[in-house]
Amino acid sequence: MAKQHSTVSRRDFMKALGVGAAGVGAMAASAPVFHDLDELSGGGNGGGSGGSSNIASLQGGANLPWWIKKRSHHDPTTEVDWDLRKRLVFRHGWATGPGGVAMPPTEGESTIARQSREEEDEMVRSRVTKIYEGLINKTPGTSLRDLAFNSACGPSATSTGLAGPTGSSITTSGGRLLDGTTLTLGNNVLTPEQVLRPVYPADLGIPRWQGTPEDNLNMIRRVANFFGAPLVGALEVTPQLKKLVYKTLQSVEIVWDDEIGETFDKPLQTGQTSGMLVIPRSHKWVLVTQIPQSGMTRHTQVLLGGASSVLGYGDERTMGARLSNFIATLGYNVTQGVFSSNPGLGILGGLGELGRHDYLVSPVIGSNVRYTNFIFTDFPLSPTPPIDAGIWRFCHTCKKCADMCPGESISFEDKPTWEITGNWNGYGNNSWHIRYDRCIRWRGTPGGSTAGGCQTCMGACVFSKKPFASIHEMVLATQATTGAFNGFFRVMDDFFGYGQPMKHEDFWDIKKMGSYPFNGYGACIQ
Repeated sequence: MAKQHSTVSRRDFMKALGVGAAGVGAMAASAPVFHDLDELSGGGNGGGSGGSSNIASLQGGANLPWWIKKRSHHDPTTEVDWDLRKRLVFRHGWATGPGGVAMPPTEGESTIARQSREEEDEMVRSRVTKIYEGLINKTPGTSLRDLAFNSACGPSATSTGLAGPTGSSITTSGGRLLDGTTLTLGNNVLTPEQVLRPVYPADLGIPRWQGTPEDNLNMIRRVANFFGAPLVGALEVTPQLKKLVYKTLQSVEIVWDDEIGETFDKPLQTGQTSGMLVIPRSHKWVLVTQIPQSGMTRHTQVLLGGASSVLGYGDERTMGARLSNFIATLGYNVTQGVFSSNPGLGILGGLGELGRHDYLVSPVIGSNVRYTNFIFTDFPLSPTPPIDAGIWRFCHTCKKCADMCPGESISFEDKPTWEITGNWNGYGNNSWHIRYDRCIRWRGTPGGSTAGGCQTCMGACVFSKKPFASIHEMVLATQATTGAFNGFFRVMDDFFGYGQPMKHEDFWDIKKMGSYPFNGYGACIQ
């Protein structure tokens, strides 16, 4: 199809911006030549195709806008005298020599901080005291939830394990004690051990966070969205929900404390590979967060596409650790791990609907969902119900994932069934049950024949597209209201080439593909 150019002169363009005649002349003398709006919005000094937006192209660095000039190497806009530059001896404060003796900077040595050890301790003490006062007074920006968020963003937050959350840490930079003995905050005295380990509200003599279940969920949503979850929900632990929890994980039996006649505040795990995982009955709520994966799923059955999958699993672990840290610092407990049907919890929590391919389909990112992270907790949360976005109804007539499945493991039947295809399916669902004995050969698991995994059904799904065009949002709203046009929408999805495998070599051609959004997610994070 021929490209329709939007021709406009430089003078007319400047006039449209409200620049007078004199300004037009001055700017025209220095501005580069561009022939139409397509060139203006395309690239400039960096070369390349011009198909990506200027701001997005900055991320890749290959296709800079025309107004950005390139300078010579070693010649930034800030003037530098390279003859005067010397290598920096980098260290925070005073170094420590043999026997723990403080060593002041040597003559002519450049350091980050030159104050004395006493001055440094006083500076840190003042900062920590200010934080403590903010926690006591619930000062906006320095309240308990702000501390929890700050802690969850830290690198140590991702060390959370299955059986016990971490908390927040108020400590000096580098983990050194303030004076080697104790730190007095208000009426509370923290021992050296407490200063170096995570600090909970009880350590500081302040109450744990109190909020309504609705406010608590909205607070968690804000944090989880910041960490990359497009959708967040919550569930109440009921007898029905417990049926989604595995009876055993490998050789670890999973039970609730009331089933063994004991009471725990925190989860108890007696072994990693065998034994028992005990979930406290006080953990009455489940936080569910959606972990996206990129459109790289359309690089199917190769290592390149598998990168999307493994990155998603890594993001899931990071998300779970950070949210566990956040909740723990508020003063509550969590049980986190891989011991339940994650799509089932996501569906019950309103993060999407079950698709024909037996995976969760999100109304926001389609089948580009790598995992539903879940955390059992005693932090009160307002439950979110399942949703109906028309996805389940659409799957009745679409069948695109089944058409493109290389293993022929997805059903073509018009109607779902209660009958399972093997013991790999869960009982009790009236759905299209996958032939996992066929699917497993393509998923890249040990013994699988495909390097990097398959993911064909996820990339092919008609919902796995970003709503860059307004027509996409209109289609979503229409199919959610009526199924009369579902067949037509599927035909048009094929006509426009959506869901087709991508050329693997194109990913590495930055001039053709332009810049790639962060982690490949782009606009799917909302």
